[in-house]
Amino acid sequence: ALWVSVFGVFFLPVLVSVVLAIIALVQAQSLPGRVGSREAIAALVFNGILIGGAGLLFLIGNTL
Repeated sequence: ALWVSVFGVFFLPVLVSVVLAIIALVQAQSLPGRVGSREAIAALVFNGILIGGAGLLFLIGNTL
């Protein structure tokens, strides 16, 4: 999910990355030491930043 979110400049990889990160986060709960949960959370945070940045650019573009 984290690698897909890196290519999230386009809209479709962001959606795929969010789904993969949620699946990884759920599956990490059952593993010893919750292996992979940090990467899944990082992917979700990065996707949030991308979506927030795109929304901000959209708002700036519409006000000019």
